[in-house]
Amino acid sequence: KASTENKGVTGYDVHANNVLRGSVAGNVLTYTDTQPAFATVSYTVRAKDAAGNVSTDSNTVTRNGSTGAASNLAVNKPITASSVVHTYVAAHANDNSTATYWEGAGGSYPNTLTVRLGSNADTQSVVVKLSPDSS
Repeated sequence: KASTENKGVTGYDVHANNVLRGSVAGNVLTYTDTQPAFATVSYTVRAKDAAGNVSTDSNTVTRNGSTGAASNLAVNKPITASSVVHTYVAAHANDNSTATYWEGAGGSYPNTLTVRLGSNADTQSVVVKLSPDSS
């Protein structure tokens, strides 16, 4: 739900984990917070008017913190391929080993892989590791 006040909004108070972090004027639509990247923070906003009236909390928006360490979300998750060649199956593409690999059938390009992560995930990068074998 939006944060509103019935006497004319003059500003907003921004709360992080139920602690007032700052205020902005009623015509300002952005607020920048300096929470550490590892912290999970839940934000709410309260509208206020010139008479000092304050609204109830808006809906809560939560930013999940990061550990800073990268993780491979796809390892050993269910995976399918548009095509395969011989024993170079899709499961080799996410088994976390560069000694095995998937190979799509020639002549049916583009070949695709689909990994079922099990839930939505925010990603910062996609890394493709190739076999170090020179052959």
